Amino acid sequence: SQKAFEVCDFKINLEYCSITFEQNFLNTQIRPGSKNTELPASFENYMIESVAKKSNSLLETVFWVGDTGTATYPNSLCDGLIKKLNADALTGSMSATSSTISSTNIIGEMNRIYNAIPVAVRSGNAQSDVVFFLSSDMFVAYVQAQATAQAGQGYNYSDAQKMFFLGHPVVEAPGIGTKKAVVSAKDNLLILTDLMDDKSEVRIIPQYDKSGAPTTRVVARMKFSPDFHIASEIVYYK
Repeated sequence: SQKAFEVCDFKINLEYCSITFEQNFLNTQIRPGSKNTELPASFENYMIESVAKKSNSLLETVFWVGDTGTATYPNSLCDGLIKKLNADALTGSMSATSSTISSTNIIGEMNRIYNAIPVAVRSGNAQSDVVFFLSSDMFVAYVQAQATAQAGQGYNYSDAQKMFFLGHPVVEAPGIGTKKAVVSAKDNLLILTDLMDDKSEVRIIPQYDKSGAPTTRVVARMKFSPDFHIASEIVYYK
């Protein structure tokens, strides 16, 4: 069956004092040492990176728990994946069996989630693309459970190491809330935009030669919305 999608209009309008920003930029050069090879290539790149970190954090929240029916920022900017999954009766929703998640019960809950994945998704062509997106509390509990199971070796876990459950990637989704998980094939989840370069087009506009103000404006416009193809192939744990 066909499904229609809609995108939300986002804009970034920020204005910074150029003097303060220059001081912050110089601090990033002095603090790491003279041999650091990861410094921003230019002052403009530094500004874009700073704005990107802030906007990415907001988009992470909107992606999962956005709700235009609330006045809370940034949730109010666009409906997120959780709201849309709740509204679709075909979503494979399931409730937690415990009021709290810990390293002692997380494996049992992960097995329940795994068993709820449709067989066609779990064992079909999409099986290699199935991903467990876990809230931070569930992810931490899973990492701790792995460390215990490996007789302490898992305490050496770092961001460079990837977590798996029965062969499927396990990813932390900080914006999803608490005691929540979404399991789906990656191709079944969507990030909708107006243009492919929407998320990367940022303009820096110095104001000194225009208005005489010692400020710099950072602006961007984009379309953005999360969605999915087939609700019945998604497991939403809450």
